[in-house]
Amino acid sequence: MMLTSSSLLQTLLIVVLTKEAFTQLGSTVDADLTKYNYVVKVYPITSTKEETTPAFFISPRYALTINYQLSINASLNLVKTHDGRVFAPGRITYIDGEILLVKMCESGITQHFMSMETADHFDFTTNSATAELIFYEGDVLKSKTAEAYSNDVCNANTDLIDYHDPLEDYEACSSYDSSPTGCKFIADDANTYLRIPALAVNGIVVAIIDHTHCDGEFFSTLPTYRKIIYYRNLILSAIP
Repeated sequence: MMLTSSSLLQTLLIVVLTKEAFTQLGSTVDADLTKYNYVVKVYPITSTKEETTPAFFISPRYALTINYQLSINASLNLVKTHDGRVFAPGRITYIDGEILLVKMCESGITQHFMSMETADHFDFTTNSATAELIFYEGDVLKSKTAEAYSNDVCNANTDLIDYHDPLEDYEACSSYDSSPTGCKFIADDANTYLRIPALAVNGIVVAIIDHTHCDGEFFSTLPTYRKIIYYRNLILSAIP
């Protein structure tokens, strides 16, 4: 079938809009600490640069995070709350897929916990959703609006598939900023900081980044994440 000039123009417009949809992030703002009152900062004490990872309390003594730059040796990391209190983890357990479970020596660090109910987590199977990327700049939790894409959308993105094998059941992807400094909120060219983000939908962290796909301050393609709910049974079985 031959495309008319009108239908060809429409097809090209769809391609352009689809491409642009993957390259949009909101401005960086302070995160809503009422919404994210279960989030704390975990950081290595031996690093010579700023390295921050958010962790998410799911019970009085246990929080989830990811093994991006943290040590499995609990004594080499610290946990810091929004009000400035600092704690040493009692133990860090490797769950699977780089997901870590951080056990605190004492309870009462926070009275707020993230839901681990399947029904509360965006499942990525059908629709995309408006989301937030949350990350720490120093001790301040920050946020950027993003799109959490469905599995089908991620696996149909040729740029991502060319750079990263087709996503597995445990992986997700999101929109990104394609400008030359789009990845600067995560890392800088001078390698002075690494700020690991997590993907939240409706105030619940649903995935933690596993591949930033940052080349210095530039995103090479869409970032990918580990879906927390995929590891739900393993996580809950590790909590006494």
